[in-house]
Amino acid sequence: MNVSFLRQAKARQTRACGPAEVAPGVWVKIDCHKYTAIKSARPHWAAHKARAMTKVVRSNVRIVAHPRRGGADRAGAPTATADKSDFPDVVDHRTQGLEGPIKNQGYVGSCTAFSLSSAMDNVILRAKKTDVMSPTHVWAHYGLPSMEAAGDGNLNKMIASFETWPYTGKEGCELSQEDDDDCGGAYHTKPNSAKSDPQLQAHLAKAESTGLHKLVAYEMLARPFAVDELKSVLAGGSDLWIAMMVGESWMGHSVKDGVITDWDDVAGGHAIVMSGYRKLPSGKHQFLIHNSWGESWADHGYGWINESMVGKWMDYAYKLKLDEGGAPVGETTDDDCAMDELLDAVTFLCARICPDEGRRASGKCGGK
Repeated sequence: MNVSFLRQAKARQTRACGPAEVAPGVWVKIDCHKYTAIKSARPHWAAHKARAMTKVVRSNVRIVAHPRRGGADRAGAPTATADKSDFPDVVDHRTQGLEGPIKNQGYVGSCTAFSLSSAMDNVILRAKKTDVMSPTHVWAHYGLPSMEAAGDGNLNKMIASFETWPYTGKEGCELSQEDDDDCGGAYHTKPNSAKSDPQLQAHLAKAESTGLHKLVAYEMLARPFAVDELKSVLAGGSDLWIAMMVGESWMGHSVKDGVITDWDDVAGGHAIVMSGYRKLPSGKHQFLIHNSWGESWADHGYGWINESMVGKWMDYAYKLKLDEGGAPVGETTDDDCAMDELLDAVTFLCARICPDEGRRASGKCGGK
């Protein structure tokens, strides 16, 4: 990376977005615009599921299947177990072994690709597999700083592993299709020149022929964002792929003890992964961010943001569906079910919500 070029570019920059040194020697590009919504996304919860889930939380009963905790019956099905508590006060997917590695996008506006690939890593880990997805392969399908393009451009595409196609800033820059991209000065190459690089084309051909996992759907959480809906997804083990406007306090020198202080200024748009939360003594929450700025940023690549900042600056939040299907049977939660389903209180299989917005028991509503 040509750091001298980046320092000069930073000195010329008249806006808060653009070149930023987010940790010592770690340079990234902050996008100067908000993202647009994914056209192919579907709602995360139907309206009646949102009401049903609210009832579940208010009644202080949340049903979760735990085959290792509850054992199994003679037929091999999970024994029913009820978790008679509200959502846990702390959920951290790092400690649950549900986070893939921290990646580093470098000075290419590819945060949408990096965060999407990391959100895929979480789904794969929930399915008891260990493949790490290639952000380069994701980026190759659209090459623009756009969440809409990233989501729609990778739907129903088989994505290769990081091992098959590792990331380099040079190739990332060559795949960029942004009109005024200056990443070439950082990597001694030319943006939007991928078609003329035979080695890159060979990598692309190999990735296209050896894809491992397919993105089959995006579920969009409703705005304004409800804390209970965010917690429901995260407590169930799933990450969220999110976009928000970030500020100067995200730069590495401003992050203390892993906490990103509240910001009023806006540097630009950023796509990241939300991978947990913790309840504060005040009753408010902080949410855990899995970033793509390398392990030297904040707390080894992770940072906490306050609930108020989520409400103020987060534009979109998506839960991913892969062909892997998420958690194995018997380890599912209400949130793993379809948008109009809850777990059956007896069979622990997903079933359509009852007319009174309650859950079924052995397939029946109200004992009938």
